[in-house]
Amino acid sequence: MGKRLTDQEVRARKVSIVVSKIKKLEKMHSQDIVESACVKYKKANVDKRKATEEIEAMENKLADAKRRLR
Repeated sequence: MGKRLTDQEVRARKVSIVVSKIKKLEKMHSQDIVESACVKYKKANVDKRKATEEIEAMENKLADAKRRLR
């Protein structure tokens, strides 16, 4: 049996796999396009996270308003 990897080592391996896939994409597309796609993907994730946080905050505010109406 091999040694058990730490969470940090597992994450490092996964990151290296993703980087190798990005390098393969750069062989098919220009570096500029790949970088633009990565930035767009990151912005989409940030926007989604912010929207989820805003929804949660508004739901809490609505629940508070309903409690005050009782």
